[in-house]
Amino acid sequence: MRLIAEGALLVSDDQTLITIENEAMFARAPARLEGMIEARGVGIVRVPTKAWTRLALAVELASNRIERMPEGATWSLPGEGSPRIPLVAFNPFEASAGAKLRLALISVPIA
Repeated sequence: MRLIAEGALLVSDDQTLITIENEAMFARAPARLEGMIEARGVGIVRVPTKAWTRLALAVELASNRIERMPEGATWSLPGEGSPRIPLVAFNPFEASAGAKLRLALISVPIA
């Protein structure tokens, strides 16, 4: 929600459909959930969306201790031939989580 407040567009909230095309992964929301996000304490809210996007980064939301200088890690869908994308870990409760995510995104090389 912090990123949306800064102008980012929602692709999907709790459920995301991921497809593989031409050695790249793409994400979109299921039709029944498109354009909606749950804001805890507020309810279901409609927000501006992007219909689909190419995945460039996987983010693990972790509230435990995050390494200062982590080793490079990757994520992919199960199965042979699935493309791998960089994986980073963030504590979503830190005020800087959105800014760290934006920095991670600009440092990811797009193939």
